[in-house]
Amino acid sequence: MKEIVDYETDEKILSRNVAIYVRVSTEEQAKHGFSIKGQIAKLKQYCEAMDWHVVDVYVDDGISGKNVVDRPEINRMLSDIKARKIDTVLIYKVDRLTRNLKDLIELVEFFNQNGCDFCSLQESIDTKTATGRMFLKIVGIFAEFERENIAERTRFGLEKKARDGYALITGISALGYD
Repeated sequence: MKEIVDYETDEKILSRNVAIYVRVSTEEQAKHGFSIKGQIAKLKQYCEAMDWHVVDVYVDDGISGKNVVDRPEINRMLSDIKARKIDTVLIYKVDRLTRNLKDLIELVEFFNQNGCDFCSLQESIDTKTATGRMFLKIVGIFAEFERENIAERTRFGLEKKARDGYALITGISALGYD
C-alpha cells in the first residue's frame, strides 16, 4: 500500500498499489466490444476515483482466456505480485481474467497468499469478504460455461459447413495462392 497525506486533515491514508489487467480475444472483441483501450480507460477512471495508485497495466491482447500458461502479461503480473509490488488486481470483468474456474480459484488463492486483493469492476466483486469470494466462483462458473458453449457452436458450424460441401476457411492459403 502507498501512503498518501490528506492535506486538509494532515491524516495519512493508505492507497492501494493496483495492477490493471486487461485481455481480449479477437472473437470476443468483435462480439461484445470489450476493447483494450475501453477497458483500460474505465479501470483507470475507477482507480482515480478511489485514489488508487496504478503500478502497471498488463495487456494480453488477442489471447484466449481458456488458460493462464499461454499469456505472457498475466505471468509477468503474477511475478510482480510475488515480489510484493502489487496489493490489488483490478479487472473489468471476471471473464477477462480467465474463463476456467480452476484457474480462477487458483489465481485468487495465489493473490491471497501474496497479500493481494482482487476486484472486478463490472461485477462489483471484492475478495475481502466471504460473499465476494462466493460470488466470484459463481461468476467463474458462467465464464467457463460460455467458453465451452462458444467452442461447441464453432465445432457445430464447421461440421455443418463441411457436410454441406463448403470449403473450411482456416486462414491458411493453399500452396501457390496468396
